[in-house]
Amino acid sequence: MLLFPPLMLDPDIEIEPDPHAFQPDKVWTVTDVTNRVKTLIEQDPGLSGVSVRGEVTNLSASKAGHIYFGLKDQKSYLKCVAFRSDAEKLTVKPTDGREIVATGRLNVWPAGGSYQLVVNRIQDVGLGALWLEFEETRKKLAAEGLFDEDIKRPLPMYPRQIGLVTSRTGAAVRDMIRIFNERAPYVKLVLSPSLVQGDSAPESLIGALNLLELWSEIERSEGRDGLDLIIIGRGGGSFEDLACFNDEALVRRIRETDVPVISAVGHEVDFTIIDFASDVRAATPTQAAQIAAPSADELMGEVASLLMDLRGAVEIKIETYRTSVGNLLSRPVYRRPLDRVNNLRQNIDALSARSGRAAWNHLKFLKQELLSSIGRLESLDPTVILSRGYSLAFNRESGKLISRTGQVMEGTLVDLRVSDGYIKMRVEEETERP
Repeated sequence: MLLFPPLMLDPDIEIEPDPHAFQPDKVWTVTDVTNRVKTLIEQDPGLSGVSVRGEVTNLSASKAGHIYFGLKDQKSYLKCVAFRSDAEKLTVKPTDGREIVATGRLNVWPAGGSYQLVVNRIQDVGLGALWLEFEETRKKLAAEGLFDEDIKRPLPMYPRQIGLVTSRTGAAVRDMIRIFNERAPYVKLVLSPSLVQGDSAPESLIGALNLLELWSEIERSEGRDGLDLIIIGRGGGSFEDLACFNDEALVRRIRETDVPVISAVGHEVDFTIIDFASDVRAATPTQAAQIAAPSADELMGEVASLLMDLRGAVEIKIETYRTSVGNLLSRPVYRRPLDRVNNLRQNIDALSARSGRAAWNHLKFLKQELLSSIGRLESLDPTVILSRGYSLAFNRESGKLISRTGQVMEGTLVDLRVSDGYIKMRVEEETERP
């Protein structure tokens, strides 16, 4: 019994081996493998018109008009693309967080080494569960005022120490360290590593913030500088990859920090809830490093410019003073300073002479006034009148002047004032009154 057909020395037909058949001894190229997968997928009639339900994530559009996004469920992720010719005809446009049914064909993108759904029709189902949770948390915290602009703190102008909360091994930390070394080598960076993806990430991020602030407090208690600023974030990823930065407890912890916080999560199109709560939102970790501290070269340029302005101002001031001094020295008073002194001396002598004459004339006037007043007073002196034979009678008890007979009665004691003294008298009898 022949197990194999006999060899044909001159066959009429030579069958070529299947280039895609498994050949144990052949080393395949990447292109060979990719083309084999591409053929299997794209020639499968069951995958030429398939409808897939999932939540839209990582939506973006190219300048050429193509739309790129992903569909995800709880376990898997599918890349999708709607090329411009199909994208323009879509009645429902994909939106991050919306649950849709996308219809199209599966193909392989060789350059990316991945399969994708080429979409030509979309039906809207509604918002995805993860997006609904995002919106619910965002609205709740916004209603509490955690995103208000008036509670956000300004960044320090010249920070000395900056804390970084991110993955120890991610591209984000490497990019930030590189940017700081290039732009602001005067800044000291303090890394508090953390998980940045997964269910345990929120707790890890909060712990990293706590550790940073504890370190800062210890530094200040020992008389050294503490932290001036904190940057928290990671590189890009899908919506679910960044979900840990939507955690409510993490958002509240950021608002409780002692120093301003910059959020730097994902790419420019990515938004998380800590972006709304942080004091400043950076589109990427690289941009966060750029806005956190001014460039040393820029600072040196500003200092040089200020020094030039100061030098110019000083030179102008000196020239102004030099001109003023020159003008003063050109005046006669500075050329013959004793002339002014001699003039003042002459003025003093003239004033002294005038004041002496005025004083003497005033004294003469006052003397005349005094003599005149003395004469008037002497003419009114009652003793002068008494010397001419007049007298004044006073009631001894009351001391009152007696000018009428009715003021005394028999027995009244009277003091009679004459020119050289008093005469003591007593009324012996009353005088009849007319």
